[in-house]
Amino acid sequence: LLAKAEFESNNAIALISFGESAAESTLLERCVLSIRRRGQFDGHVVVITDAPEERYDGVFDENVIVLKANEDDILYDYFQAPSMKYKRFKTLLIKYINSVPELDAIDWLYYMDIDMMLGAPFMD
Repeated sequence: LLAKAEFESNNAIALISFGESAAESTLLERCVLSIRRRGQFDGHVVVITDAPEERYDGVFDENVIVLKANEDDILYDYFQAPSMKYKRFKTLLIKYINSVPELDAIDWLYYMDIDMMLGAPFMD
């Protein structure tokens, strides 16, 4: 088994939080809290969101990286189902991760929905 620090240095968790209802809720905060507390994971958590930049200012620790979605990636008019324009971002995770130099050491990226909670240590 990898030591906790080594595990956290090359593993990250990605979260996607889109839409007005997500920005107005506390789902993202509760998810990150479960990752930190129950999951005992202090590594990088990357959030891609369309929320206003100030929405998450000062909310998270320094290992939570909040990335603003590029408007060109949202494709408002392409998908008929409103949620599909957001689900598409699962396919764009690597693009966004690669735009952050401090994440260059990440070998494993895990995706979680923001309405999921960890109930046990992530490393296990």
